[in-house]
Amino acid sequence: MSLENATTPEGFGAFDAGNTSRSRGGTSLAAPIHLTAGLSSYIAMLLIGMACALCISTYVHFAQTWDEPEHLAAGLQLLDKGIYSYDIQHPPLGRVAIALGPYLDGARSYGEPGPSGVQEGQDILYRTGKYDEYLRLARLGTLPFLIVLLGSTWLWARRYFGAPEAAVAVFLLCTTPPLLGHAALATLDVPGAALCTLGFYLLLRWYETPSFRWACAAALVSGLAIGTKLSGLPFIGLAASAWALAFLWTALAKSPNRLRSARLWLSAASMPPLALFTATLCYGLKFKYLVDLQHPVNTALDWLTGTHGVAHDVVYRIAQKIPLPVGTEQLVWSIQSLLWHNTYGHLSYFLGHTGQSGWWDFYPVALSVKTPLAFLMAAVFGLGYLLLQCRKDAAAGERPRLRWFRAAPTIAFVAILVFCCAYSRINIGVRHVVILYPLMAIAAAAAIVAMWRHTEHWAVRTVLISLMAWQLSSLWSAYPDYLPYFNALAGDHPERILVDSDLDWGQDLRRLEYRLQQLHIKTFGLVYLGSADLAAEHLDGARLVKPFAPASGWVAVSLYAKSVVAGGRAYAWLDHYLPKERIGKSMVLYFIPERLP
Repeated sequence: MSLENATTPEGFGAFDAGNTSRSRGGTSLAAPIHLTAGLSSYIAMLLIGMACALCISTYVHFAQTWDEPEHLAAGLQLLDKGIYSYDIQHPPLGRVAIALGPYLDGARSYGEPGPSGVQEGQDILYRTGKYDEYLRLARLGTLPFLIVLLGSTWLWARRYFGAPEAAVAVFLLCTTPPLLGHAALATLDVPGAALCTLGFYLLLRWYETPSFRWACAAALVSGLAIGTKLSGLPFIGLAASAWALAFLWTALAKSPNRLRSARLWLSAASMPPLALFTATLCYGLKFKYLVDLQHPVNTALDWLTGTHGVAHDVVYRIAQKIPLPVGTEQLVWSIQSLLWHNTYGHLSYFLGHTGQSGWWDFYPVALSVKTPLAFLMAAVFGLGYLLLQCRKDAAAGERPRLRWFRAAPTIAFVAILVFCCAYSRINIGVRHVVILYPLMAIAAAAAIVAMWRHTEHWAVRTVLISLMAWQLSSLWSAYPDYLPYFNALAGDHPERILVDSDLDWGQDLRRLEYRLQQLHIKTFGLVYLGSADLAAEHLDGARLVKPFAPASGWVAVSLYAKSVVAGGRAYAWLDHYLPKERIGKSMVLYFIPERLP
């Protein structure tokens, strides 16, 4: 099936309103791209396989990153003991996926006290003698979510734009180093983004055909997204709300009778409670009475409804009469913990400054320096292009429903980015807005394919091919350091812009060990912040360099520690010396001469 006959919602044509070879006066204005849905899916599968293989190939290069032990510990605790007490601001679904492989291989919980699970994670990795094996199995738990992310992007772009756009969108994502870098770790950022992307796509299907079938599908996946990472709650809520405004505006303009459908409003009303109920089940399938004679007060319910009033009385009666998932109160505690974290902020570094309160421009800058320039330029153009195309369609009398479906990626992108800039005080990496990459990829792909269709000029097509080749080259130039990738805008010293989880997440500790062995360095000073158990690492000659205490001899320095301890002042004395070499991307090795008496 060619693109011209591709199936799109309500019989919509391809992105340019159905015919890729329009003519004026008999002269062809565009060369159609004959890429069938089947061929597009084969290309996507090859790209997805390549992305997974690249992720797996990086495992051997990196030690654990800061968050991996705690995620492993929390998931294993739930699988092994049926309890969930480590760093509860993160829901358990993604952590269970991370812990499943080690659990099946024999890993068990050691029962270290919480609320931090770092010590428990260290025990699991170091005390068993299976550090590399368990870490590899934990990281493999993230790959299914990468497949979901890429597959959802393909489905979205294929349905609402076309087969070529779907293939290009997947290509752009598979060649974005930061995305692959985080997909290669046992963390929650890619799992959360994956389920949000699938939830977005299913929400669009519901807006296209408001039925209980699509409402249930969207709600179930949205609940799984929330049960993986709590950022799914505002992200999906924002996208759904922004799209609802577009939906209502177009319905009021052209088909107000659609708003009188009982099925529309009932299915819409069913989605939030079903999504939240699904999220509670991610904590386990146990049910209990949340209020009884032994527990007449439930603090989680009080936080939701207050300590008195009609809502309080109704919810308490339900909790007394009907067993509810134990995850109901655990989900509330998770939300409370995350809100507390956001209120008090997180120590972070940005453009040479440290702080707890965050910066409004953190995420725009992070996206600007962490995204490959070819992708970034195409995405900026594409996001604007989708809105401009809507205006052009409106002037041509295009059906309004088609117009807003085309602009859905831009609408969601703007809503989420504005929210993160305005609200988030936890600015510790582009990883927190990984969800924006699929939206950018779809918009960029739509613009690239449209430009190819609407011109036959060799110069324009050469630029487009060069852009794609440039994007592809980032995989080779960055390998295996996909996690700390920066584009040319960051210059030679990206540590002056971003550090935590964008450059230094503790991943190069093993590289440091190997390099010190090659250099036959027996004793050295170490400046390090991370979750590794230094006593269990092969760093017998290491001595920790205290803040504000200049050392001599060989000194290995973590860029994160150097940047954030005491606001970057604790190890500022190192700036008077030239480093001998960079180990990986995040460690710097100095030789400090002895001071004369």
